[in-house]
Amino acid sequence: MNIINTIAVIITSFIAVFTFLKALMEYVKQGKLKRAELLERYRGKFSAGKYFSEITRYIEEDDKRLKKIERVYRYDYLCFFEEISVLLNSGIFRKEIIYYFFGYYAIKTSESKNFWFDIDIESEYLQEFKRFVDIMRDYEDKVVRNKEIRMRMLKV
Repeated sequence: MNIINTIAVIITSFIAVFTFLKALMEYVKQGKLKRAELLERYRGKFSAGKYFSEITRYIEEDDKRLKKIERVYRYDYLCFFEEISVLLNSGIFRKEIIYYFFGYYAIKTSESKNFWFDIDIESEYLQEFKRFVDIMRDYEDKVVRNKEIRMRMLKV
């Protein structure tokens, strides 16, 4: 009788552990799916947002047409990067994912003279944007450029 009870406890424990692990795997999978949906929503906003695609196109070459875009829309563009920064700082997304989709454009925006012609980049209200650009530059310098150098060395 003791052997039967012991076997029943072992089987029940095994089923409980298996069920727990299965639930944990499902929870992790749902978290990944929610992050992917959130990223897709932000990518959509970035590419289809009012004036976003136009600004992004002009940022590439620091086009003078940036000066013709109303300041409110350029502030909206900056606020977008600040939202991305908050998502990064909260740990929702990894740095490499954020850099891949948005980092390059944040850096180019920070370097654009035509974008900033009537906006004070030193404003207290833009500190989060500046921190985000610093993080993206640091990532680019440490990771992206090192990969480019290694790729060139492999080709030699």
